[in-house]
Amino acid sequence: MLRADYYRALEEQRKTSEAEKTALRERIINVQSELAREEGRKIQTEDELVVLRKDLSETRMRLDSILQKSEEESKGARTELEQSLLAVERLQKELETTRSELSARAAEINDLKSVRETTVVLIRNISFSINSAVLTSLQKKRLSSLKDLFNSADHVSIVGHAERRERGNLWLLSSQRASVVAKYLITSLRIPSSKITVVGQSAEASASDLSSNRRVEIIVINKSEL
Repeated sequence: MLRADYYRALEEQRKTSEAEKTALRERIINVQSELAREEGRKIQTEDELVVLRKDLSETRMRLDSILQKSEEESKGARTELEQSLLAVERLQKELETTRSELSARAAEINDLKSVRETTVVLIRNISFSINSAVLTSLQKKRLSSLKDLFNSADHVSIVGHAERRERGNLWLLSSQRASVVAKYLITSLRIPSSKITVVGQSAEASASDLSSNRRVEIIVINKSEL
């Protein structure tokens, strides 16, 4: 009886031990599976991290390119502005010089009033399209019709104007308009350049009619002996 109980106890211990071994094996398998899953997630995370790093690098490169382009455009704009300011300053100096010359000529005319008679003709119908300094065929025809007047003149002063709503450097535009008229008189009508002066007045002498501000005035001075 005691021996049978002893063997039963041993058998129960064996079964218990086998059950614990089986449970331990299952636990090991579960842990290994979990480790495999964790390793898979780790690999996936590393792959995603590589992609993110690549995207970040490309984004930085694009940003650097944009910043460089923006800096170059800003530098170009500053250079253009500085050049425009220099052009305005130069034109203002030329205007002052022309005004001084006109004042000197006016003084000379006053000194010669006793021996000479001065005739001044003002021509104001030379107009331009907006933002343009190009002579039309009609304007060229008008200028050509006055060739004899220009040839007989002692002095021809050409004054360019602009209107305030036109774009860009108005001092430069008004000077270009005066210059293109002078060029036509010199090259096409053969008027001596020595008797011609050119000046731009921007929009300083604006008229109420906006279109009339896009004009060139020609002052023809003729002196004759009394």
